[in-house]
Amino acid sequence: QNEPKMASVNVGSALWRVRLGPLDPSSSDVTAFVTTADKKRNFLDVWTFTTGIPLADPDRMEDDAGPNVQSKHVAQLPLPAGAPALAVLDELSVVLGDEEGSVLFASLESGSFDSRVLFKGTSACTSVAVGTPKGQTSIVAGFEDGSVLVRGLHHHTHKEETFRDVNQAAITAVEFAGSLVVAGTATGHIRTWDVRESRQPGVLLVDTGSAPAALSSLAVHPAQPTTLVSGSSAGIITAWDLRAPSAPTSVTHAHGADVWDVRFHADNGNVLFSCSEDGSLLQWTRDSRPEAHFSLAGVNPTCLAGTPLLDGPAVDGPRAPGVAIHSVDAAGTLAVCVAANGAIAALPLLA
Repeated sequence: QNEPKMASVNVGSALWRVRLGPLDPSSSDVTAFVTTADKKRNFLDVWTFTTGIPLADPDRMEDDAGPNVQSKHVAQLPLPAGAPALAVLDELSVVLGDEEGSVLFASLESGSFDSRVLFKGTSACTSVAVGTPKGQTSIVAGFEDGSVLVRGLHHHTHKEETFRDVNQAAITAVEFAGSLVVAGTATGHIRTWDVRESRQPGVLLVDTGSAPAALSSLAVHPAQPTTLVSGSSAGIITAWDLRAPSAPTSVTHAHGADVWDVRFHADNGNVLFSCSEDGSLLQWTRDSRPEAHFSLAGVNPTCLAGTPLLDGPAVDGPRAPGVAIHSVDAAGTLAVCVAANGAIAALPLLA
C-alpha cells in the first residue's frame, strides 16, 4: 500500500480553522479559507491547491513542499481580533466570528477583501455555521455565555431568533441540521432547537454511557441532516440520529486527546475526517450499503498524518509523529488540514 502524499505550506502562525469553498466544475483548484490561533497575528488567509498532481512527502510539515506541488496564496484579510469561528457562504464569501463577539461577512473580489460586521453577541463568538432552515440563507452563531443566535444573511427578510443552553454553558460548536439548530457545549451537552418553533427549551441529546467531556466539534451528514457526529475533549467521536436523541448510534475512542474537528466529505457522507491535539488526522470510510442509522462501529480508520491512539481502533497507514492538527475539510479529491505549527497541508484522498 502506498502512503498518502501531502503538500504543505507554512504561514508562520498557529492556525485554527480551515473550510473549503465549493468546487468549480471547470477547474481542478480547491480554495481553502484559513484562520489563525495566534494572539499576535489575526488574519483570514486564502489559498488554492490543485488536485490530481504528484504531491510531496507526508512527513514534511514545512515551507518547501517540493517542486511538484501546485499551491497559490490568493489573499489575506487582517482581523482586529482572533476569529475562531469560520463558515463558507460561497466560493468568494465567508462568515467569521471573533473573540469580541462580532459576526462578520467577508467577500473576496479582485484579489482583495471587503468585510463588514453583520451582528454582535454579548460575549466571544466561538462557532458559526451557514444553512437554509427556512428556505433562505441563515447564519447561526454560538457564544461563550451560552447563547445561540440565528439571523438571516439579509436580516430584513426574517426575524432574529435567540436560543440559550439551559445550563448557560459556553457554546463550543454549532451547526444547522435541516430546520434544526444544533449546539455543543463546554460541559459536554448537545442541544437542538427547531427554528420554526422559537418558544421551546430544545431537545437534549443524551449519552449515558460516557463521562461528560467538552464538545469541541460537530458535523452534519451532507445528505442526511438527521445524522450528526460530535468530537470531544476526551478523544471520542460519537454518532447520533437526531430522530432518536435518547442514545448515540456509536461511540468511538478515536484519538488520544481533544478531537478539534470532525468533517464529512462535502459530497460523500460515507467518508468522515477527524483531527486531534495528539497530532493525528484520520479518514473514516464506511461501507456504502444503506443502514438504518449512521454508525462508526467496526470502521477502521486510515491515518493520513500523525500518530493515532494506539489502544483505540485498528488503523491502517503511516505512524509518524506530528504536531497538533486543529482543523480539516475535504472536497473533490483533496483533504486540507491546518496545524498548530502554521502548516496548511493538502492530501489526496484514499480510495
